Amino acid sequence: MTQDTEGIRDISADVLRRYLAMHGWTARSFTERKLVLFTLPAEGGDDEIEIVVPTAMDRERALPSIRAALETLSQLEERPLVDLAMDIRSIAFDIIRSRVPDEYVRQDTIELKLAAEFIESMRALLGSTATTELAPGKYFGRTRKEASDYASRCRFGHTFRGSFGFVVESPVGLNDEPTMAGVPQEVPFARRVVQRLARGLDAVQRAAKQDDPSPITQEYQAGLSANMCDDLVDLVERTGLAKLRIGIDLSPEWQAPDGLQDRSEFSIEIRHVDLLRAAARTLRADEVKRPAHVVGRIRTLETEGNPADLLQDNSDREIIVNWDSQDHGLIRVRIYLAPEDYLSAVEAHKAGRFISVRGILEHRGRTWTLAAPMDFSVLPGE
Repeated sequence: MTQDTEGIRDISADVLRRYLAMHGWTARSFTERKLVLFTLPAEGGDDEIEIVVPTAMDRERALPSIRAALETLSQLEERPLVDLAMDIRSIAFDIIRSRVPDEYVRQDTIELKLAAEFIESMRALLGSTATTELAPGKYFGRTRKEASDYASRCRFGHTFRGSFGFVVESPVGLNDEPTMAGVPQEVPFARRVVQRLARGLDAVQRAAKQDDPSPITQEYQAGLSANMCDDLVDLVERTGLAKLRIGIDLSPEWQAPDGLQDRSEFSIEIRHVDLLRAAARTLRADEVKRPAHVVGRIRTLETEGNPADLLQDNSDREIIVNWDSQDHGLIRVRIYLAPEDYLSAVEAHKAGRFISVRGILEHRGRTWTLAAPMDFSVLPGE
């Protein structure tokens, strides 16, 4: 099997036929031969250019015909095969393109750590966007399973050169529903998710121009929730990028709603972080502090005091606990302990024991804190 450097293997005959029809090719079906003949008048003459696309053949057997068709199109449109293939594949996908600035690129490559952080952060952003679309609100406690499933169905497409870019493909499928004048079509859930992300990014651009988070906080029902704001901050901070260009190309199969273009370009920058954090705080302003019982394993311990004299030193003693909460999923909770409890926490951490503590759970930005901790104890081992 030859290496598929252009992404042709991902193109189905259905998508190729749809692309040709959209670009003015005339189709003639030959049912008995299980193929469709597409023709286009050649420039400056009476001849026609022909492309044959199979109709009833598995993808592996159809691949040579599809490749031949794409090579013809590539020459006709005077475009590289890889660019053409990306456009054809995108008919069944909404595309999210993220462009890394040139200063982070070396010989058309970037550091593996940056790529890993980008993919993880983008996955989290897609999950929070999908959860917000499922239940539009200012914030939510836990990413929904349906949202996680959607994020898992999105595909990491071919990177592109230039200023090095990532491509994420959100599957919307082909639109086979009849179009009726004056009757709006129900668009797929995946399209609604990308539309929400596009509206939210547009609100960030307007908020940055005004130096005011109001466009974000006032449009949360159709745009960013506090969780999405947090994930955009993570995308900037975890990758270490001072600026990230994000483009969204909506599939032509589904009509873009009023106010959204088929192609949009946005910029997320380090200078936007404070605005996004301010918006998240405002959106979470009515989040109620509540009692919580945290049970989990200690992730880290930290104190600026003298470890040999913890009982006499007045420095803060902090632990971070991994807690699988019912409302919020697996979160990391910061807890400040009294000296005696901190010493017990050190021993629990050494032994890998779970700890139990009660207090008031507070959420600020991405940070969870258990205030007024009490009833600290180390649970017995198995």
